[in-house]
Amino acid sequence: MAPFGERSSARHGGRARTLDAVLLMLLLLCGVVYVAGAWSPSSYGYAFHLLGVQGDGPVLGEARPIRADEWAGITPLTQATVNNGFQRYNHTSLYGEDLRMMFSLPVFDWGMAFKPTFWLYPLVNPARAFSFHHFAVIALFLVGYTLLFRMAGAGKADSALLSLILFFTGFTQYWWTILGPPLALFPWFLVVADLPVRWLWKGPLFYWVATSWLLSFFYPPLMLPLAFVALLFLIAFRPEILRPAPLARLGAATLGAVATAGFYLKDYLAATWNTYYPGRRFSGGGGVGLDRFAAQLWPTSQVVDHRSLIEGVNICLSGVVGTYYVLFVLCFLDWGALRRWRDDGPLRTPIALGLGLLLTWAWMLLPLPAWAGMPLLWNRVPPDRIVYAAGLLLLLLAWLAAARVGLRPTWPRAAAFAALIAAGWLIFKVPRAADVPLRDAPMDLIVIVPVLALMALTRRVTRAAFHTGALAVFGVMAAAAFATFNPLQPAWPLFNRADLHINPALAHSIQRTGGVAVIQGLHGAMFNGLGYPSASHLLAVPHMDFWRRRFPGMPEAELERIFNRFLWVQVGQVDRPTLVSKDSVIVPGSVFLRKAR
Repeated sequence: MAPFGERSSARHGGRARTLDAVLLMLLLLCGVVYVAGAWSPSSYGYAFHLLGVQGDGPVLGEARPIRADEWAGITPLTQATVNNGFQRYNHTSLYGEDLRMMFSLPVFDWGMAFKPTFWLYPLVNPARAFSFHHFAVIALFLVGYTLLFRMAGAGKADSALLSLILFFTGFTQYWWTILGPPLALFPWFLVVADLPVRWLWKGPLFYWVATSWLLSFFYPPLMLPLAFVALLFLIAFRPEILRPAPLARLGAATLGAVATAGFYLKDYLAATWNTYYPGRRFSGGGGVGLDRFAAQLWPTSQVVDHRSLIEGVNICLSGVVGTYYVLFVLCFLDWGALRRWRDDGPLRTPIALGLGLLLTWAWMLLPLPAWAGMPLLWNRVPPDRIVYAAGLLLLLLAWLAAARVGLRPTWPRAAAFAALIAAGWLIFKVPRAADVPLRDAPMDLIVIVPVLALMALTRRVTRAAFHTGALAVFGVMAAAAFATFNPLQPAWPLFNRADLHINPALAHSIQRTGGVAVIQGLHGAMFNGLGYPSASHLLAVPHMDFWRRRFPGMPEAELERIFNRFLWVQVGQVDRPTLVSKDSVIVPGSVFLRKAR
């Protein structure tokens, strides 16, 4: 196979190397500016809002309440880890929880060897270390997927643009502040597996990267589908790695990584294995819905101003890996030259990716029983968590079709593209005009303009340049649509609180309760992150003995049903603990105001 970018880079190797250098220098410069400003994509500004703190919110964009698992969970637990001197147990918490958990935190133990984005914490102010972590994850994503697309055969410019498109999709951006690390590290163990070095060096590096991936955020519903994609990728593009000898070595390193991660998290895994949630959570297929499925082709069709248009589905769950590039390829593909699938490379590649895509789509759409997913362990994967794997496979297939079969930039095909874009707007947005003023949804149509502009240049550029130009267009369109979801939040006030002035009423409430925060309306680990013991908290593992002491008269079965789960604990005006969702409970504040028995 000789894809567009390869033909160009073979003739212009010097230019390609210059492009590499320029892109890396630009990325390094962005990193220096980002960390110097101690910036982050955190939505912790919403916590500041709840705390009555003024002037320390985002410098660009807005904090998103929906990202509570970050601003009320991961970020406060990171603050708590810093407050505890990076020790394993949270001594500033009422619950004294273990900070080795599904979330990756900068605990100073042997696991830190597998958390490279945290390595600045012992060296610099925590705010800058926090900022470096977030920028490093962004850089790892962009560079890693660029190299992954290079492994698939894309040229350097096309690979970088495909990586950019993937980064600026709804799913990636809406889940970035919690799922960013495992998404970013995923391509790296494939890149390492392909390194042309002796296994003596490659094996330990692969083991380290794979372990780092597992510990970046131990979340099987995302990692299991990505492991499936990794296998398909090797079958499609690097089958030689799956020969008996290299496969055995790869398998041994993988088992070593799984064993290491399992040993590090053994207490967490043991504590959650038999919980109601997530331990006993099993999923069947279906439920994603045709509207979210369609967003893979019309990425802005279900959102406006970062608000979901799907009834009963929040903005994060509405996000998929969608790009107009797929529609573009469908319209401009040289369908009369499909024989090139066979002539320009093995059919194994599109067959492997295509079958994998169909399987992920089936799990997304069809009401399959949980046992049907057991062979791939997808019975542990809710269908709306497989959309990233599906989108990545779809993007790979779209690029592969364009590279192998070729594109024909003709005006009738451009008209077909414009018609499909307009059809998506008419089907998905016009019927919702009462909720979405049509003047506020230009992204659905504006993508037509630059594609028509590219068509006007077709006599002056090669088909390769036409394709690269289209990738650039869709990268810019994706950034315009989704880049503003995550704000630019200074991290300095998150970790340097000398001048932080909390709402006086909240501060007085803490004084009245002997320094323990027993406050309604606060979410997750917010107050514990500020250094206070707090009744409201995020508990990644059950604390049954703690609750037995607080509710000695409650039947054991009832205690188990309510508290034996991953749990957001809130304080409210209730007489007894009340489970309000699968992972949220409201407890009476009075039990925290008297000495435990």
